[in-house]
Amino acid sequence: MLIPARVQFLLQLPAPLLTAYVSTKPTGRFQHRLTPEYLIWLDKEAKAIALTLAGSEQELFQEQLGRTKNFLRTWKPEEKGLVVFAGAAAWNLVPLRLDVENELRWGRPALTQYLRLLSENKPCGIVLVDRTGARFLRYRLGELTESAEKQFVVDISQWKKSEVGHFSRAGGTKRTRGSQRDVFEHRMDARYARLFSATAKQAVNLCAREGLTALFLVGSERLLEPIKESFPQEFRARVVSIPEDLSGLSAPELQQRLEPRLVAWSLEQGAALVASLLADEAATVVGFDKTLVHLQKDKIRTIVLTRDLDAILRQCLSCNWMDRSADPRCPACGGKRSAVTLRDVLPGLAHAHKVEVEVVSGAAADRLQAEGGMGAWLRQPKQARLRRAIKRAS
Repeated sequence: MLIPARVQFLLQLPAPLLTAYVSTKPTGRFQHRLTPEYLIWLDKEAKAIALTLAGSEQELFQEQLGRTKNFLRTWKPEEKGLVVFAGAAAWNLVPLRLDVENELRWGRPALTQYLRLLSENKPCGIVLVDRTGARFLRYRLGELTESAEKQFVVDISQWKKSEVGHFSRAGGTKRTRGSQRDVFEHRMDARYARLFSATAKQAVNLCAREGLTALFLVGSERLLEPIKESFPQEFRARVVSIPEDLSGLSAPELQQRLEPRLVAWSLEQGAALVASLLADEAATVVGFDKTLVHLQKDKIRTIVLTRDLDAILRQCLSCNWMDRSADPRCPACGGKRSAVTLRDVLPGLAHAHKVEVEVVSGAAADRLQAEGGMGAWLRQPKQARLRRAIKRAS
């Protein structure tokens, strides 16, 4: 996943600013208090940050903190979470229907958690099918919305009745001729084939238009198979079949039924991603320090990391080079260095080097953590570089 335009915009917000990830999910500890839990948490975290600030910066911090608290006091949350970016020249709100972790930061825009949510909850399409038609929906960041609907209408009014049956001369009873019945059924099959093909084409267009990474086909298996076969060959790898008839459910009921399947699919994709990363030694680099070096040298195409990965880094004030060494001087230019965290700098690094970011959790994260928590696909496989080096040497 390349850094989305929304994240790119937020990266450009002028610092310093206050970033607050606010969860509205109650924990039960303060359920009988009139003050919402998130305001109690905000006060506690703000005091800890304020102790680290001095002079004019303390004043700027308190101003944006007060601004944020005033908003949250009157906020009537309908979402599971909210992200606030508050600065002297910025006021941006990102409502989320996903669980977020409470987080308060001061300085640069804190975007790693938002980037993780985007990576773990990639937008996907859902096509709900029955004999009467298809419903097209999109699922994005915990929200399921209807996009379009297609009716399966077969008009047989112009088909001659004589092609379906006739009266026998002997008894005057109506009898269906086998060959004519076959013609009727072939016409029905051909009509539904066209409807299924049109449904597949509409689904592909929806994914392209909305930037959806996967498509879930939901319905009886006998309907799903001909639709899936109508997709272009290169698109079929993105299609996941769910053979259940859920056509009578509303969007909220459908979301409740399908969300566990979407989460399970995301975990499976993460496991496959890490397995591929660790198996392809010629095209990848694995390990925290190696990956960080290759990232800064512009050698990485896609970076993969565990959801909770963080580390203290030293960043050069002159050339911006970063590593985990405790040396106060930059190894690249000898400049002075200051402490930063991977969480603070990762979105900016990925954007600056045009790197795709994939965040994994569950068993995939455990497996990657054993290898340093981070790895990447190189822009140029090692074998290709080696062949060119040998060619130049000869």
